[in-house]
Amino acid sequence: MSVTLERKKTPHDRLGEIIETLEVRGLFAQIGLGHGESARTILNKIPSDKKLVIIDPYGSIGMRTIHADKLGYPDSWLARDNDFSVEVLSKLYLWSYQQKKHFLFYPMEDVEFFERFQTGIFYYNESEKVRINEYGFVYFNANTRIGDLVEGIRFMNERTPKDGVWVFNNIQNYTSRQKEMLSSLMEECNMRADWESDFLVATKLVEPLDCLEPEQEAYAETDKTLIANIPSDTGITYH
Repeated sequence: MSVTLERKKTPHDRLGEIIETLEVRGLFAQIGLGHGESARTILNKIPSDKKLVIIDPYGSIGMRTIHADKLGYPDSWLARDNDFSVEVLSKLYLWSYQQKKHFLFYPMEDVEFFERFQTGIFYYNESEKVRINEYGFVYFNANTRIGDLVEGIRFMNERTPKDGVWVFNNIQNYTSRQKEMLSSLMEECNMRADWESDFLVATKLVEPLDCLEPEQEAYAETDKTLIANIPSDTGITYH
């Protein structure tokens, strides 16, 4: 008798499955490039007419941390250098060119992107200038501190259409308190939160305009652009 062993799915397999089932309008976005594997997985699964926006600072980036063996005093370390960034991006550009997939890389911190591109991003398609300010899929691949995620959640909350999906990576590093806080944020954003073994997968239940106060909705309808509001206007509790 022969026995067939089923290969265990990897996080990249699961990420690809999530994207394959999506039929939403707007851009795909990834916050935090890392080693580029997740970006390649996303690009491999998105339709050829869709674009992936990648947001990540370029170059030598210092990180701050707390070391238990140093009596709780903060310390800093170099997360990566310029050569690493060049290597990751060059491989990703070459692969995307070969596969005829497209991504737009914004070399800046996520909060800088949120401030600069509140009215959308621009690119040309068949000689026509296009502006898009919707994100049907967002992969949060950067922060594990809830406070650092709030700006991205607030920004994307007003720009993600119904049935859009957010995926949060690194959830194994969250404490139970952090998971509780993130679940509360998803509820306030009208997102259905599904905690999986590797990801938090959140699905938008309503259109963004349905989340706004009447005066905000009137402004958005007039301008046709959802502008990020100040924290007190978002309906999100800040911790």
